[in-house]
Amino acid sequence: MSSSDSIDAPTDLPPHPEPIAATDIDPAIAGAVDTVGDRFGVLGLEQMISYAQKALTVAREALGELADLGKDGASSGTAPDSAPDSALDNAPDDSRPEDSAPA
Repeated sequence: MSSSDSIDAPTDLPPHPEPIAATDIDPAIAGAVDTVGDRFGVLGLEQMISYAQKALTVAREALGELADLGKDGASSGTAPDSAPDSALDNAPDDSRPEDSAPA
């Protein structure tokens, strides 16, 4: 049998691209989303999106506060003592399972 009759896939093909990841998305982000989808399905993706929307709101608020501080020129370079470690830790989240809540 000649080598052209082989049933093995050619070895010189480029790797198969990620089926879901768009070219403008960081591979780490695409991998995280794909992993959640593969492991937890639709419910997991819905929870991830809900959490991400809350994180985006917090990040935008923080960015706005930084922009306001920059306009005032009154930035001391330190965070207030009363600031929580993570604003998301204190955000209401009905979709987060109890066993994954921060300790």
